[in-house]
Amino acid sequence: MFALACVWLAWRTLSRVVAAWSFTTDDAYITLRYARHLSAGEGLVWNLGEAPIEGYSNFVHVLIAAGFAALGELEATPLKLIGCLGLVVIGYLQWAIARRFMRPLPALLPFALYSLQRGAIWWSVSGLETSVYVAVGCAVVLATLRGLGFARVSPGTDSLEDGLGLARGRLRPGALALAGGLCVLASLLRPEGPLLALAVGLAAGAQLGLDRRALGSSFDARSYRRAALGFVGVFVPLMLIYAGWRFAYFGELVPNTVRCKAGHVDQFALLEDYWSAAPLSLVLAVIWPLRRVDARVLLPLSILLVYAIALIGADPLIGHDLRHLLAAHALVCVLASATALRLAAWVARGVGPRYIEPALVVLILVVATPLGGLPSHDDLRGRASGYAARTRARAALGEHLGRALGPGERALLGDVGVAGWTGDAPIIDAFCLNSAALARPPLRGEPGRQADWILAEQRPSLIVVHSRSPKQIEPRGQIYRELLADPRFEQDYVQQRRFNAKRGAFHYVVFRRRDTELSGPRVEPPP
Repeated sequence: MFALACVWLAWRTLSRVVAAWSFTTDDAYITLRYARHLSAGEGLVWNLGEAPIEGYSNFVHVLIAAGFAALGELEATPLKLIGCLGLVVIGYLQWAIARRFMRPLPALLPFALYSLQRGAIWWSVSGLETSVYVAVGCAVVLATLRGLGFARVSPGTDSLEDGLGLARGRLRPGALALAGGLCVLASLLRPEGPLLALAVGLAAGAQLGLDRRALGSSFDARSYRRAALGFVGVFVPLMLIYAGWRFAYFGELVPNTVRCKAGHVDQFALLEDYWSAAPLSLVLAVIWPLRRVDARVLLPLSILLVYAIALIGADPLIGHDLRHLLAAHALVCVLASATALRLAAWVARGVGPRYIEPALVVLILVVATPLGGLPSHDDLRGRASGYAARTRARAALGEHLGRALGPGERALLGDVGVAGWTGDAPIIDAFCLNSAALARPPLRGEPGRQADWILAEQRPSLIVVHSRSPKQIEPRGQIYRELLADPRFEQDYVQQRRFNAKRGAFHYVVFRRRDTELSGPRVEPPP
């Protein structure tokens, strides 16, 4: 039964990875652009010759891509393959964490639930770091639980009467030191990586209190201090070194990406999306997965809590399909599976686990679509195909910018990924991710002031306006509405080219500043 369930989950996941494979998110090419400049010896810069800026959100992926560049293979495919490998590792680590609750067969349930989410597949093939980061987050939890003495439940344990099994051993400072190192790795992968360390501290502190109360006079405070020092002694020095380097190199501690994407008007957009996507898993996770609360429950819930707080006000623009919440959701699925097992044992009182567990696994695999909206192959393939059409239009735009910009000239553009990668043109990022001034006061969050700064001070030679319509100009984003409403834009800029995607509502209109307009007639491509 275990082997059959593994094969089915592997096939179900792999077939959807293949269906979505042609999707590569635009932001992956931001990583590649930084990697290209780094491998060329120019440093971590967005535009050649300018000051370093932390416009990426995945330092480790930039380094990996730069390594591939040294081998002559700087493209998105290696990063996509690494993301798919991350998905495989997530499946194993979820199983290993769940084994701290239950026997081998039901421990497959967390990945069965996790892989129901389209984002689990979508972001694994995207070229971004998402699935690798989720895998590292799961590894942090597993190492922490091992360090706190939580062992695998014995396959022969009849654990259903009390809900779920508990196996405790001695504290392992080495495992907690490994958890500290993994938290550092998570911080190099994503800006929110330190949140994992905070959650570990909360859960480990709570476990210390629980053990002190349970053990009484036999509580070994020295062992707990050694275990805590194992984590702190690795995490704190390495993080201080990394933070010191970042401050020395970029001149700031807060990444430009964080400043740019914080403070969104709809503060709870991402949390509402999460509730809409996974209400059943969330409810099951918090009902009461164990009769005895310990770090196995407190650590996943702590991670969910710190993420819920941190993502208040986060920009949902590139957070669709649970991208920013998948690290917490992977652990929510473990708790949801534990609760499902408890409920099954309660419903089938008197029936042995050798019957309950296979029945529960089969039930969840069979009703996969009603449980979480298992994405169909056609849905994934269609979305990926539509995004590819958008990418082709942006790539053509990038080639045009590379040809049209002369020495010292710059363009203003919002979707800077593949367009910035293809032509490597000097670009002011209208969406502030790679433009420090737009992400800082007094311009931050002020589209009117941003438009004035662009037209009065920057005066880019080309301004690329995003349009929803392939024929008319229906601007996407407040910054473009402000620019088009400013009289100086019509006075100073003239339409030059249009790049229309064959599918979707993402089209690009190129305007050139009149005093830099090239001689000869203005040429429009056929519609």
